[in-house]
Amino acid sequence: STQSRSSAASDVYKRQGLSNAWAGSVTTEHIVSIRKFKFKPRHIHVRVGDTIKWENHDLAPHTATGEADTWDTGPLEKGQSKTLKVTAEIAGEYYCAFHPQMKGKITVET
Repeated sequence: STQSRSSAASDVYKRQGLSNAWAGSVTTEHIVSIRKFKFKPRHIHVRVGDTIKWENHDLAPHTATGEADTWDTGPLEKGQSKTLKVTAEIAGEYYCAFHPQMKGKITVET
């Protein structure tokens, strides 16, 4: 029966220490658009393991650079994007190295 197959599969996962492993491995890609010299959304809430993708829609080049210069997307020309994997260290304010008035914020949820 279907139920016994499901139970058997569940037993295999438990024996291998994998019970509900898929529940903790769900990640989200967060998109930050760069338009009119602004990060949109300005403030995002993420979890460790998620990804953040910055997409530049402006004519001018931009970066997303951690406030303490601990991480950086590098220069993004119009139409370019960069994806970074979220770690605890990415939390905090960030800015554009070319246009320091452009600011964003990342909150890492636990």
